[in-house]
Formats: sequence, C-alpha cells, structure tokens
Amino acid sequence: MSGHAWIEERIAGFQDLSAAIGLIELGLVDALRRPTTAEALCEERTLDPERLRRLLNALCWSGLLQVDDAGRYLLT
Repeated sequence: MSGHAWIEERIAGFQDLSAAIGLIELGLVDALRRPTTAEALCEERTLDPERLRRLLNALCWSGLLQVDDAGRYLLT
C-alpha cells in the first residue's frame, strides 16, 4: 500500500469514528433501531435538520446506517 493510500485510509477511519461518536453523543442510537426520517429525529430532539442529514449520510457512506427509498434511516 502506498503512503498516500495509507493516509487516505486512516483519514476515512477517523471520519467514520467521529461520525459514530456524534451519533452516540446526540443519543440517536436507540432511535435508529427502527426506520425513521431525519425530520422526525430533529423534531424529537430540536436538532438542525441539515447538519443531522449530513451526519446521517456520512454514517450511511461508512456502512453504519442505511437509508431506504422513503428517506428513513436505520442502523445496519
């Protein structure tokens, strides 16, 4: 593995960890055990919808969450 690829892999791992920590700190783990939308999570916890959507999408990219065709997020 080249030095550049190694660094990129470590950065991606750090980003995944940071997103997972954010999910835990916001207390969203239990809520995401059932399919739910970003909007519903925001209403329950008075969160910023755009920021939460970015966090949830990052977690989908990392494989920790999935999103269905209706825009509902769920833990994998």
